[in-house]
Amino acid sequence: MTHTPVYSGERARFFTLAALLLINSLVQQSNDVVSTSGFVSNLGVEQIVWLWLMESILMIFASSAFAFIVDRMKRVRLASLLSATLGLTYLGLYVLFVAGAPEWLFCSAPGRDR
Repeated sequence: MTHTPVYSGERARFFTLAALLLINSLVQQSNDVVSTSGFVSNLGVEQIVWLWLMESILMIFASSAFAFIVDRMKRVRLASLLSATLGLTYLGLYVLFVAGAPEWLFCSAPGRDR
């Protein structure tokens, strides 16, 4: 198996992007755990199958749409747009948390005890 070498002029960009993708992956896994536990505490364990089903359906559609877009865009432009979109999304969520946005914005499922 052969691999493409990272050239000396690209090392800084490569390691920066690799670090950002690693951080994004860790944050994404953390968000998955938090959102699943929030769902379970609001609606109960018996509803988790529906969560998994909807999550899988959304992932299929999102992956298909992403593959469709990736095939038609230049890779550098796509990576830049994805990085900017992820950064702005995380910044927007941070601002919402700091600003004390209403709970319905973060957890749209009504709780049993409300």
